[in-house]
Amino acid sequence: MAKKKKAKKKRGKWIILMVAVTIAVIVLMFMYGEPPPRYVPPELIGVWRTTDTVFADRFIEFSSATISFGTGEATISQTGFMNGVEMTTEGGKNLYIFHYKLDGSDAQLSFFYDGPDGEGLRLRNRNGVLWTKQKDPF
Repeated sequence: MAKKKKAKKKRGKWIILMVAVTIAVIVLMFMYGEPPPRYVPPELIGVWRTTDTVFADRFIEFSSATISFGTGEATISQTGFMNGVEMTTEGGKNLYIFHYKLDGSDAQLSFFYDGPDGEGLRLRNRNGVLWTKQKDPF
């Protein structure tokens, strides 16, 4: 009889432990929420160019999971793989921050995007340069 009571007590402790762990997992899920998206929003996918003469032979290309930079005629473009995408607002404008890996190093690109009906995108560090989505492939 004493063994049955001990087994019942042990089982009761085990159930309490499992319930506590389940509640802890649920609380952590709500605290940290959904992770930021890893992939590029569909409206940004494509090749972006500028008419600014300083960057005339340059381009930025977004695919669903990569970012590529065309760095001029005599060089090969560089491609990074997306780690995360943040979208926030700054000064009333949509600010995107793309986190990616390029040549094994963490990097990021921050830019303002007006939306599909707006002018285009402007890099945060070069706000005066407008980049527009190219309608036709190269």
